[in-house]
Amino acid sequence: MKLINNLLLLFVFFIGVISSANAQNYLTLPKNVRMFFARNVQSNVQSSYNQSASETPYKYAINADIENLRDLNDETMNEVIALFDAYPEAQSLLSLGRYQLDAKARVEVNAYAFGYGINDRLTAYVGLPIYDAKVRVDYKTIKKSTGQELADYLTGIYGDDRAQAYGQIVEQVYDIDAGIIQSAFVNSLGYQELGNWQGSGLGDLEFGLFYNFLKEPTYGAYTKLGGNAPTGYVDDPDIIQDIGFGDGQWDAYLEVGGGFRAHRRIFLEAETRFTYQFASDKRLRVPLDPEIPLSDETDTFTEKLGNRMDSAVRAVFTVNDWIRIEPGMLFQYTEKARYFSNNAEANDILATNTDASARSFRVDARFTTADLFRMGKFPLPAQITLSAQNMMEGRNIAKTDLVEFEFRMFF
Repeated sequence: MKLINNLLLLFVFFIGVISSANAQNYLTLPKNVRMFFARNVQSNVQSSYNQSASETPYKYAINADIENLRDLNDETMNEVIALFDAYPEAQSLLSLGRYQLDAKARVEVNAYAFGYGINDRLTAYVGLPIYDAKVRVDYKTIKKSTGQELADYLTGIYGDDRAQAYGQIVEQVYDIDAGIIQSAFVNSLGYQELGNWQGSGLGDLEFGLFYNFLKEPTYGAYTKLGGNAPTGYVDDPDIIQDIGFGDGQWDAYLEVGGGFRAHRRIFLEAETRFTYQFASDKRLRVPLDPEIPLSDETDTFTEKLGNRMDSAVRAVFTVNDWIRIEPGMLFQYTEKARYFSNNAEANDILATNTDASARSFRVDARFTTADLFRMGKFPLPAQITLSAQNMMEGRNIAKTDLVEFEFRMFF
């Protein structure tokens, strides 16, 4: 398990990415017309919705008691553990404290796409996102150690030299520092060092065909068929704080949608995309318990991520020939993942809480010159969109608010 997970579920860049400059979502590009698309998406991620749909910050708490530290390969801490083998009655007096790792992520994505009108009803398109992500991990003490009190107890109650020597050791290490925490993760569990992480690279490539099968003056409908290629960076099981830019397997999707004119200046639209995620082999950490996200062992699993459904409904308000306001709701559901290996218990634990859902509100302010171009009032058909998206509720998914800027040019 990662400090930050399911982030990829947030960015659905290309649903509705190829459409005409008109308000209607079902209109394809005219024959031989090309479109270039660029979108910038920015988001800060510092919390998620858990299996109970409650929002929780990305934090990992460490209880530094003696039992949890017995496997720690640290010379000083091993001496402290040896103390309680010699003086077991003193163990109840010592708490080495409670420590917390806080994670926050800032993600920026630049997505680019190209579309071509094969004929007036069929458009081909391809799109690729490029990620830049920064993760900050902070370490802090939320409950202090009682080591000083134990040191005073040992030196005051026991008169032998051994007890006094142990008292001096405890006094020296009564505060667990970041170095000891790093030692636990690196030496005992085999992870790379904790700390800030930064990465950039390609996401998964999307490609498809967009077919307008129904077009009337006041309504219409379309379908899209395509897939995603696994070109993005996948989570490294040896790095707790990294973010994957792809999910490591091929996808196939089918999308249908359409709309109708409800008023002279109001158009209502809806679309739904079903994505089938193919299975793939991945090296993952072998979990020991659903409540313990860390493990010192890895193995190869066949991972079948859950199929996904994305839907959207919106109203398009035409202010004038070049301004449109589009408020809408987005709905997302991902089925539970499945894992296959010789370790049946690990398969079940990995699949725990992998189903996800979310509901978000989105508003687009769209500025287009397409109608003006057709009327001969503007020399270039283009479109600029400013968007904001807020996740209102979710389950087993990162909580994200998005701010977007999009540019489309037709030629």
